[in-house]
Amino acid sequence: MAGETVILAYDITTTPPTPHLIVCDATGRIIVGGVGPFDLGFIRGVAPTVPGFLDILAADGSIIALGALGDPVVAAGAAGSISAKFRRATQGLEDLKTLIQLADGNIITLGAIADLMVAAGAAGTVSAKLRRLTQGVEDLKTAGPMGTGTVTATTHAAVNVNGDTLVLAANANRKYAAFLNDDADTPIYLEYDGAAAVAHTGIRLNPAGGSFQLSQLYGNLTAVAVRANHAGGAVNKVLLVTESI
Repeated sequence: MAGETVILAYDITTTPPTPHLIVCDATGRIIVGGVGPFDLGFIRGVAPTVPGFLDILAADGSIIALGALGDPVVAAGAAGSISAKFRRATQGLEDLKTLIQLADGNIITLGAIADLMVAAGAAGTVSAKLRRLTQGVEDLKTAGPMGTGTVTATTHAAVNVNGDTLVLAANANRKYAAFLNDDADTPIYLEYDGAAAVAHTGIRLNPAGGSFQLSQLYGNLTAVAVRANHAGGAVNKVLLVTESI
């Protein structure tokens, strides 16, 4: 360092001789001094903050204690020795591996890679929620108006409705079904719980195109039989039926 002198001297009055490390500025004033194994020092003539340990002179003139390896961890942003602050920093990094603090102060757990997937909207670790999210994206790749999974076959039929009529048999493989009233002037009524169909009850399909769908997307997909009826007398009314499996 320009203008500074480093002196290494020995006190020969001790056995063995004790080394002294002294740093002086250009005027000869002692800046840093160390005695013995240099574990006791002072800065600009000021005794160390903790006897037996060296301090550090900051750019603003503040003197900071290095501290000991065993200094307790300080709280985030609190005063303390450099050792205590480094312990706080390393503990914070360790916490970051498992915890995340949100802007509102809540702390959430990252969790483990193998954390079980939680239900949609349920509480859980970040890992568990991400598994739910990725599973939802995967489901979205195969889900659609026709339900969940790949459709392997679709059938269409024109069914004559005359009184309580079975228009679609029960089918455990059903992924989607649609019903459309093809009659020009008579409403048709559906029952999709397997019960007998009665005019003016159940799902009303208006004349000339009234329709209804069974789909997982709409939350009403069922595998039971579907029946229909109308109030137009003892005549056939055509109901168009589509089913996908």
